[in-house]
Amino acid sequence: MRKKIGIPAVIVTGVILFALLSQQGMLGQAQPDNVLEPQVTAGSSNLTLNPSDNMPLPANATMEPSKPVDGEQQLAVESLLNELKNKALTINQTNQPGWYLFTWEENDDHDSANNGILSNGVEIPKQYSQETWVNVDTTGRVIQQVTLMKTLTGEVFQAGVSTNGKTWNSTTGEIRTSTELAVREMLVGAHGEAAAAMKKSFAVAENRLFDGQEVIEIVITEHYQEPLKMDGLDEKITQTAKRYYFSTENGLLVKEETISTLVGSAKRIVMASEFRYLGSVPEPSEEVLKYLEKMEGK
Repeated sequence: MRKKIGIPAVIVTGVILFALLSQQGMLGQAQPDNVLEPQVTAGSSNLTLNPSDNMPLPANATMEPSKPVDGEQQLAVESLLNELKNKALTINQTNQPGWYLFTWEENDDHDSANNGILSNGVEIPKQYSQETWVNVDTTGRVIQQVTLMKTLTGEVFQAGVSTNGKTWNSTTGEIRTSTELAVREMLVGAHGEAAAAMKKSFAVAENRLFDGQEVIEIVITEHYQEPLKMDGLDEKITQTAKRYYFSTENGLLVKEETISTLVGSAKRIVMASEFRYLGSVPEPSEEVLKYLEKMEGK
């Protein structure tokens, strides 16, 4: 990507965002990204930090929460997150071979015109969708994967295909060795992301209703000693919060948001992603089959 959006450390997530993302993502976030290298998306792991070039932010950029951390409460949230993860793994574990589908809807609100420019000159829009189709064997190991990132009109602007131990990215045209991945790992990427962030920042949890379903909301907040300038926002920010919605029924991630607090206390949801695990599907779409055929010819 020639252009990247800068974000604070609490947003960055190694291999987590469920997408071509570098997040094992994307979208818990069924993060198929570690299979689709090289990956370039609007996922946080692909974003650079400002003022530092590497994560985490330098020590002088963050501070302890404005109120003392309640150790017992933090442990309670960690325990709750672990329960959600185990529920997702238990309810969704499968030894049935075949195709499975994950979807992701991105809707970001920042001051940049887009979420970056791919190496082929194509813009990553601030609103887009993503489909990740995975074919698993009897052990749950992913043997084929196709990830399609689409504009709101349905046009594919980036695709990633993995099959026969190789992975291809439509943006770069490169073919690399793919990383072995189990479908179960794709169900709990966001749980691992949240657990890692909680080691450095304060977290709270609350029961809520989201889109008619019961969810557990976990919010992890990072405060700053002085206002920070974040690439992608015209105004400086004083804190960043990452909000996760996990289904109480199956433990899966439903939605996640990144909220920036601007100088003057106004809040802005700069990144918002909704996820859905559709489970087993009879067969992949014709579009997916065409990308697999394209890969086989390489």
